[in-house]
Amino acid sequence: MLRVEHLNKKIMDFSLTDVCFHLPKGYIMGLVGVNASGKSTLIKTLINIYHKDSGKVYVDGLSMDEEEKIAKNMMGIVLDENYYERNLCAEENAKNFGKYFECYNHDEFLRYCRQFHVDTKKKLKRLSKGQHMKFQIAFALSHNAKLFIMDEPTANLDQAFRQEFMDIMQDLIADGEKSILLATHQTDTLDQIADYITLLHEGNIVFSMSKEILMDKYILVSGEESKINGLPERMVVYRENGIYNSMALIYNAFDVFLNESGLTMFEPTIEELMYFMVKGGLHSVEFNLEKQLPL
Repeated sequence: MLRVEHLNKKIMDFSLTDVCFHLPKGYIMGLVGVNASGKSTLIKTLINIYHKDSGKVYVDGLSMDEEEKIAKNMMGIVLDENYYERNLCAEENAKNFGKYFECYNHDEFLRYCRQFHVDTKKKLKRLSKGQHMKFQIAFALSHNAKLFIMDEPTANLDQAFRQEFMDIMQDLIADGEKSILLATHQTDTLDQIADYITLLHEGNIVFSMSKEILMDKYILVSGEESKINGLPERMVVYRENGIYNSMALIYNAFDVFLNESGLTMFEPTIEELMYFMVKGGLHSVEFNLEKQLPL
């Protein structure tokens, strides 16, 4: 559904460099990274708010260079900045921008606004940040989009709506024809609904893979400091010693050794993966497990 090939974009001192990834139909991809890693810049470049310096972006096989209008007609976009008319109400904005989408359904927009408790008669500048985000989500859902690109859609929203949002996202992809690219700092959401994870760091893709494969590659261990420090270097992405407990993210290819180590093993969360990988300098993340020598 979304294919990005060797995308490059430089903005002042920041660069997206050789960004490549593929999001198939029927799946949710989480785009993660620490602050200033380039997530928002990447999303704005994908949808041509920023014009890329080089590379290709395809939406369901359509080139964003040559068929941008048709490709954008298939997109439901939610951004963390306001690109709508602040002095118009939510309903007027929806009617005005809905004209650009062949399948826009105003009744569907109003239905979602009622469901999300959005006041459609209030000017956007009078809406809270959470209400404005709900307005964007309602609009994105109202024109039969095939690819949803969302930047921090659940920021400033309560836990109850976040759960409702996750249920909606999973329902969207149920027919196998729609896909979602979701950039967020709230990685617990991705723990529950993401099928693919793409880690961006300083404008570079560290990895982009299915969550299932990712969780098979790494494991989190905890235990006594001496045992954590005694782990062979080639096993460890990053280790951290605490006052009461020590932990390490390691390659999940040494189960025999671990079973005899006296360490406790956990499946890491996405947030823990990101934390330990960044702390480890990312130098060992791309290490090929198949080439590791036996202990």
